[in-house]
Amino acid sequence: MTEESHGGVGHRPPHRRGVGELLVAAAASVVGTLIALRPVGRQVKAHLMERYRRGKAHRARTGSVNVLSGAPFGYRYVRKSECAGAAYEITGHDPVLVAVMFRHQAAAGTWPGLDLG
Repeated sequence: MTEESHGGVGHRPPHRRGVGELLVAAAASVVGTLIALRPVGRQVKAHLMERYRRGKAHRARTGSVNVLSGAPFGYRYVRKSECAGAAYEITGHDPVLVAVMFRHQAAAGTWPGLDLG
């Protein structure tokens, strides 16, 4: 068998290919497969995100306090113990700061990110 009988000049029979040629062929095959599967991957990602969102919404409706990623400003997360469930506790000086900020914004008639005019 000659090179010409396997596809022309520069093409070798499969049993005569070098490691580099095999790796290039395998990489091209993998890339082609990934490109073909891209829309499927997007659909799977969207499905997983929707399931995650529904799970968080369900836990929030049932009263679970650890649905949030972190405690809101002015609160501290208290872990579940043998005596009580998990909860958020108001911290000492933050509520005063929030009240001052709210009064200042209300007196000025503005609110960050809100266009009233």
